[in-house]
Amino acid sequence: MAMLAGLARPQSGMVRTEGVTPGAISYLPQATAIECDYPVSALEFAALGRWREFGAFGTPSYGLLPEVMAALQTVGLQDKATAPIAELSVGQFRRLLFARLIVQQARLVLLDEPFAAIDAQTTDDLLAVLRGWHAAGCTVVAVLHDIGQVRDTLPNALLLNRRVVAWDATAAALTPDSLAAAGMGGRPAGPAGRPAPPGARLMRALLLEPFWSYSFMRTALVACLGLALANAPVGVLLLQRRMSLTAGVLSHAVMPGAALGFLVAGYSVLALSLRGVAAGVLVALLASAAARLHAEGSEAPLAVMYLMSLAAGVLLMSLRGSNLDLMHVLFGTVLAVDARALAFIALVATITLLVLAAIWRPLAVEGFDPLFLRSARGARCSAACSCCSSCCAS
Repeated sequence: MAMLAGLARPQSGMVRTEGVTPGAISYLPQATAIECDYPVSALEFAALGRWREFGAFGTPSYGLLPEVMAALQTVGLQDKATAPIAELSVGQFRRLLFARLIVQQARLVLLDEPFAAIDAQTTDDLLAVLRGWHAAGCTVVAVLHDIGQVRDTLPNALLLNRRVVAWDATAAALTPDSLAAAGMGGRPAGPAGRPAPPGARLMRALLLEPFWSYSFMRTALVACLGLALANAPVGVLLLQRRMSLTAGVLSHAVMPGAALGFLVAGYSVLALSLRGVAAGVLVALLASAAARLHAEGSEAPLAVMYLMSLAAGVLLMSLRGSNLDLMHVLFGTVLAVDARALAFIALVATITLLVLAAIWRPLAVEGFDPLFLRSARGARCSAACSCCSSCCAS
């Protein structure tokens, strides 16, 4: 999209926009680098759409004011004309960006994911603006991930997945077979000509669209489900025994060891695991020793060990690598979840659930009434001892 706008050069080949001069192209990128705290009103911001006319040293003409106000009214911001852009919400600022595009009066409009992270009502209003551009004879090129929006709004579609999958009229391009070839599962759309309700589109965009569009999100979802199956019963038992702080300390105690393993051997799983386990055992021993010396119980030493382990891990990681390395090693990344990682998670979850199923009853009793379980064990031992004594006496 940036190449079509003339902001980037292709590594090979060339980009031609026949019959369209650079001044007749308007471009809305996916992420803007606008400093919203700058003291500019919505009216002044929208008037920048005519920058090519008045430039850096000129002055906007008074005849431009009615056009800018009409553009603000089109996007529903006529009451915010004098408001600073810092006071606008995310949806209102996106409307303002569209108002600036309207003021530009370009023949070619380039939109890169223009409806990302905005509410359904704003999306509907801006889709109406897009349809108005098309009706006025403008060429609109938009990058969209919502198949329903493409079907309801755009007459032609180019389906991409590292290559051109389909390029035709929207109904012909977005068939179940082409969507499946693009890795989107060939999911069916709603009834033709009947757009989904705004609430349904918002829920689909937030909850379903990421998993339909990206395979790594589906892989991460399966991994999260596997971890949840194993961790949920363990977490319940820890809460019953009031050991949640202890578990948090031990889980973060591996950070210094993992950081040392990364410093020595990089992304070696064996080095990270061995040093992490060693650090966890060391922190557990130190916390136990400190708890014996502390007069008020073990909570304070555990909290201190938690903070020290976390800080030591971050400090060691900062000695080498970038912030990205730090986040990936200490907290992980969904992009690293592959088939081998899924198999390992499934194995650990299966073993954990089988062990918990085998010893669930004593664990549950120990959790809600440990004194009873200990006394029952003591009673059995006392009975056995008295029996042995009577046999020996006889």
